[in-house]
Amino acid sequence: MLTILGIGRGDLASLTMEGFSRIEAGGQVVLQTGHIPLAEELTRRGIAFETLDACYDAAEDFDELQEFAVQYFQRRPDALFCVMGDLSMNTLVRALLQNGPAAWFAARAVLVFLFTVYRWFLPPCLCAWRSG
Repeated sequence: MLTILGIGRGDLASLTMEGFSRIEAGGQVVLQTGHIPLAEELTRRGIAFETLDACYDAAEDFDELQEFAVQYFQRRPDALFCVMGDLSMNTLVRALLQNGPAAWFAARAVLVFLFTVYRWFLPPCLCAWRSG
């Protein structure tokens, strides 16, 4: 099951306890980018992660980036994808939801939102999509 975790501003203080617990639990943690304070914090704590930075670098346009991201997560169907900001407005998350493998989203979707109030952006969310 691909899990998409909203990480707020991209720093440890923006995460809910549940969100950080998911990251600490191990598995394939994928940050949208490694150019955020959370990447530094995870490295400091010895928590392994990958980023989509290579996809961003290789893509010539956003359509190609979306294709690369879908392919990337097809090879990592159980990843925890950590995304900054509002998940509902994130175009990469939308592309994954629209173009990802049917198995990610078939049958039912379970959405769990962990709301925290921040002044400049919408709250981090934890969204888990389950198949079957």
